Amino acid sequence: MMSKKRRLDLIREIEDKRNSYFFAYLLSDRLNASATFFPDIVREIYCLLRELKPFEKKRGLDLFIYGEKGDHAVPWRIVTTIRELFNKFNVIIPYKAYGAATMIALGADEIIMGEKGELSSIDISTAAQIPADTEPDERMPFDAGDVTALIQLLERLGNIRQKQRVDALIHTLHQVSPLFLGRANRTLEQTKAVCLRLLQTRKKKFTKRTNADIIQRLFSEYLPPAHAISISEATKRLGLKQVRRAQHLEPTYWELLTDYEEELRMREPFCPEDVLDQSDEEEMTFRDHKLVYLETIKRSRFFQCDVRMRKLRQIPSNLQFNPQVVLPALQLPAQIEVNEQSVFDYVQTWLQSNLPHIIHDCFDEFRKEFPVHTYERLHLNKRWVDQ
Repeated sequence: MMSKKRRLDLIREIEDKRNSYFFAYLLSDRLNASATFFPDIVREIYCLLRELKPFEKKRGLDLFIYGEKGDHAVPWRIVTTIRELFNKFNVIIPYKAYGAATMIALGADEIIMGEKGELSSIDISTAAQIPADTEPDERMPFDAGDVTALIQLLERLGNIRQKQRVDALIHTLHQVSPLFLGRANRTLEQTKAVCLRLLQTRKKKFTKRTNADIIQRLFSEYLPPAHAISISEATKRLGLKQVRRAQHLEPTYWELLTDYEEELRMREPFCPEDVLDQSDEEEMTFRDHKLVYLETIKRSRFFQCDVRMRKLRQIPSNLQFNPQVVLPALQLPAQIEVNEQSVFDYVQTWLQSNLPHIIHDCFDEFRKEFPVHTYERLHLNKRWVDQ
């Protein structure tokens, strides 16, 4: 891992060569411990941007971004916050900028992509609400485009009557809540509208027709969920004319990304269950787990939490409990009068005080013989920390 001094030197190099302010915003995509775009981040971003004042009018902001998923309402808030402070706004994408990160990029004047830079299609998916009288699996993945795809499939079959289409829709409503379908469609249309408004915030605006074409291609039902879009596809297929190649700064961007990956331990799978399984402990706490990194030339902050894992054991239906409670050796104190009543009183007092702990320890040992059914994971002490 490089030193912070080296990282700040790279940031200065980018700012000098691009005549801009640099802002890094990275979300961990570590296996089993990824982060998402969440609303509270907006205030943290604003606070760090304010510290860059006074701004030079000719210098824009370069947002160095990495992330995969999150709340689709957040990009609009981030972009408008930046637009209120800077005359020009660009994004730098060394690698992944999926979902909400792609939406942020749509609001940029320039999208600087490295040779491995990737945008993505916008995936509007959630868990469908299953009627209570169906299988007890509770929920299933569902996308707003699935209904559209069903109707298009029926049309391609040919000679399908209107009644058959209606019957197919009614059958679908038996599998998925009608309210969910309405909500999914509303979310899809709202997200499209936000993406269109983000495109319209650019200084050098596209025509209305160009914007509409970009949105249509970005939300195409023929693209798989979270389809990775390379720089070539972004320019040629999507028509994003604001995309630029990283060119001479490509090695600098990649070196920075590699260091942020190490800071967030993104290339190390997080497998607390395996660690817990290999120990005799019933629960363990993994501290200072980093999820988000923000950095400017003046300040570095990261969002972290502690993760507590606990084994949840399954009690067998044919449980047989035959405890063998072994009491520790009991030593009478020297000052006690050695007679039957005194010894009885002392033993009784000692048992009243210690027996509950002995029984508890005995049951704990007995419970460890039950098979582990699953694990409970709790995220505790969530906080922002200065580096």
